[in-house]
Amino acid sequence: ITTDTDKIKSSGTYTVIGDVPIKIAAGAFTARKIVFTGSTETSKGQGIAKGTYWFVKDLGAVKTEMTQTMQGQAAQTFVLELKK
Repeated sequence: ITTDTDKIKSSGTYTVIGDVPIKIAAGAFTARKIVFTGSTETSKGQGIAKGTYWFVKDLGAVKTEMTQTMQGQAAQTFVLELKK
């Protein structure tokens, strides 16, 4: 990925965990849970990325949780969730 200020190199592995129940603001669903583990490299250093994604048939992604930890920095986590 190239941004206006840097190049970001990312690699990793996605693993399908299976279908699981999930309750979010938009309701309760059976979702396909997928986890990601990988690494990130920028001009400022290297880091570790871990994430979990939940996909619902005919809706798409209903929730994403991603944590990025760059070398020498505190972990940063973001969560995206379908509201309605």
